Amino acid sequence: MDESRFNPNTHEVVSPTQDTVSQIAWHRNQNFLAASTWDSKIGLWEIQMNSALKTQFQYSAPILTCCWADMLVFFGSVDGKVGGWDPTTGHKQEIGEHGSGVKFVKWLSSSHLISGSWDSTIKVWDVRAPRTSLFNLNLPNKLYAADVQDNILVCATAGRDVLAYDMRTLNQPIYQKKSPLKFQSKCIKLFNTPDPGFVIGSVEGKAAVEYLNEPTSRNFVFSCHRDNNAIKSVNDIAFHPGGVFATVGSEGGIKWWNKEKKMKVHEFKPNGLPIVCCSWNSTGSIFAYAIGYDWSKGTQYMLENTPFKSQILYSSQQIPS
Repeated sequence: MDESRFNPNTHEVVSPTQDTVSQIAWHRNQNFLAASTWDSKIGLWEIQMNSALKTQFQYSAPILTCCWADMLVFFGSVDGKVGGWDPTTGHKQEIGEHGSGVKFVKWLSSSHLISGSWDSTIKVWDVRAPRTSLFNLNLPNKLYAADVQDNILVCATAGRDVLAYDMRTLNQPIYQKKSPLKFQSKCIKLFNTPDPGFVIGSVEGKAAVEYLNEPTSRNFVFSCHRDNNAIKSVNDIAFHPGGVFATVGSEGGIKWWNKEKKMKVHEFKPNGLPIVCCSWNSTGSIFAYAIGYDWSKGTQYMLENTPFKSQILYSSQQIPS
């Protein structure tokens, strides 16, 4: 890796994926980092222990999303399957199926898993009795992004719809309106301090902070990812345990924001390559992100240019006060 292209205190994992990473996920209690990829793999690294690849799982279709549950990793794939993998034993489990690609999975409790799909449905599964969902929720449009925190589920769909549900009922949305952003939603993350809300990012290089308890003057939209005035997609959002959140974009930028002060608090030097996803570990001491082609310039650009080298990097840089 050319260290000059990146920021101080940034390191690359050993044996990274060969294709673009779709999601990275930290273990809740340990510095284990899982990454799902478009070349149908899930890799697992132990960060700060030479960051060597500990083990890897090969699937039959591109994997769009992954999450941890104790020492298990669950995933969703382009073929509509929801599955589980035990990195210790190598055991694989089929949990359930959607009618199209699975864009979102999240562990809920001791045995429950939630998944969301391009088929416009959200499903809840009991992994002890797989293949039959406990609950199906129909969304108004194709799911682009979702998040769960505490008892709240938020979904961003095609048609710029944003819906939030109380996970204890899931019958009717507790929040439903059009995104404050004018173009396609790309990512969404919940927060719960001091009041519940979410940050949503779009392909237009903007993000918005929205509180669920309306009306509020604290809602705002801001520009965050541009390259010489060219608009670049906001590819992912991640929250630090202390409340600062990060956005990453197609221009290779990483920016950290304070939503209460409505200001940027830190910016990494852009590396010129798209950053596709990001996440902080549970203590907020390590920030990980992945570089790879995000298809923002289409298929032809990929065919006519040198293939992108996908990379997974991490930084221990301190959060500004």
